[in-house]
Amino acid sequence: MALKYLYVPSGVQEGKAYGVLPNSANADFSFFSRSSAGSRVDKNGFINTGLGLGSEEVTNGGFDSASNWNIINSSGASTQITGGYLRIQTDGAYTLVEQSNVMQSGKQYTLSYDVTESDEGSLVIEIDGGGSITLPLTTSVGSHTIDFTSQRTTLAFKRGGGALDIKIDNVSVREITEVNTDVPRLDYTGGGCPSLLLEPESTNKIGYSEDFTQSSWTKEGNPTIESNVEISPTGSLNGSYLKAPVGTNISPRIVYYFGCASGQTYTGSIFVKKDNVDYIRLLSTGATASTLNAYYNVSNGTLGTSGSPDKAKIEDYGNGWYRLSLVINTTQNTGSATFRVQLAKGDGAPTSTYDGTEKNIIFGAQLEQKSYATSYIPNYGTAAGVTRSGDSGANTGDISSAINEEEGVFFAYMAAHTSEATSFPAWISLSEGTSNNSYISIRYNTGADSIQVRYLANGGSAVQISTTTIDRSNFNKIAFRWKANDFSLWINGSLIQTQTTWDIITANNLNRLSLELPSGGQRLYAKVREIRIYDKYESDSEMENLTTI
Repeated sequence: MALKYLYVPSGVQEGKAYGVLPNSANADFSFFSRSSAGSRVDKNGFINTGLGLGSEEVTNGGFDSASNWNIINSSGASTQITGGYLRIQTDGAYTLVEQSNVMQSGKQYTLSYDVTESDEGSLVIEIDGGGSITLPLTTSVGSHTIDFTSQRTTLAFKRGGGALDIKIDNVSVREITEVNTDVPRLDYTGGGCPSLLLEPESTNKIGYSEDFTQSSWTKEGNPTIESNVEISPTGSLNGSYLKAPVGTNISPRIVYYFGCASGQTYTGSIFVKKDNVDYIRLLSTGATASTLNAYYNVSNGTLGTSGSPDKAKIEDYGNGWYRLSLVINTTQNTGSATFRVQLAKGDGAPTSTYDGTEKNIIFGAQLEQKSYATSYIPNYGTAAGVTRSGDSGANTGDISSAINEEEGVFFAYMAAHTSEATSFPAWISLSEGTSNNSYISIRYNTGADSIQVRYLANGGSAVQISTTTIDRSNFNKIAFRWKANDFSLWINGSLIQTQTTWDIITANNLNRLSLELPSGGQRLYAKVREIRIYDKYESDSEMENLTTI
């Protein structure tokens, strides 16, 4: 077979994804700026959020002296810096330890600190300008980190309530920054070879996607949240226990409230790992006339049959972690719709009896106005939501030497993000790059599971071959073969359809490969494993071999 162009996800750098054939820069995809961080699963199987840390913002975080820190003690408090550590000690009286000009309001930060001794009490930091909004800190002996969005410039520690006696060292605050914002994402979800991950813009509306202790998460059925107790899908110690209390016929769950209008589509998702409870129930109330819910077996990675499993999905992220998602098609206008995450002892068991030892591990909640769950978008306290920008269109240079307008094969191995209907088509196209005068395209059309070849010759009328019988959310091998009187679409080893009356595109009219409409727009949002161009007509047996999974 006369292979002339080949793209497989391999090398990337800012604004570029490298092609394999031809051996020139023209084979590379040049991307426009995404200008925001984006998550992906790396080759080690962990979620890489695309976030990094800036420089140290705290001065004298090792407490070598009392300089740079201001301590306020009322009667009954004896907080002090001595012996190379900070000791916060109070019988319940007011005490405050602060350092000014550490942060900027509205930015996200990571606070890390060591607890060397701890006898009793709770500790918080103030995160708003007036000190009325606080963030609870872990007070057990050990090293701890917490991510948050600051609404003030001063770092301030104070007791959370009651008596407190704790020794702290090595306090650090660093800004969470977006890195590699314009680097194409190679995603290893499921293991094996990577895919080029292309996604639309989306916003995680959940203000605290990892800190479930926050008041924005209502606790129903009196569950307990224990933070930073297990390794999460990111490879960090930031997974939390969702733990049931002692009770009979209860539903221990956390609830996030949101506003919506009728006719919208949301998807709620969360990562869950089984500790000792087989099922998780996701449900939504308020957005629809009746409760929408589904059950997920986090022991074996299957969906339950109760509720609405057709609105649900469970995905294996390795190391015992699953991502659970629930699609919410709203039918009501409300400011109090809910996304709920609940422990469940069985498929279709909304309430159960618990002895206080039952728990599972949770991480990374997301609520977005999409018909499917996109890659994880961390949110550390931004009430308006955190947005990941969409991946922009991409084009190669001049690859006219790889394209024969008279005969050839155009091949793509890829998966759509959803099998559901979409608002716009998504294209891979061969064209001359400036207009829609002539092109050959493989695209996901707007209808559910619509996979289509669309062909336009010499400014005439576009013609197409389509199928809606193949789940396009799976990875499919799609190929279009052309020569005079033989234009055919092949998918996964089978001939879909042949046309015989189409015109041949005039020579020297195709010179560029684009991940969008030839004239721009209608970008490809998908997971791409391979693109090929052959400059010769291939036989039926060769087409079957090429497209067989």
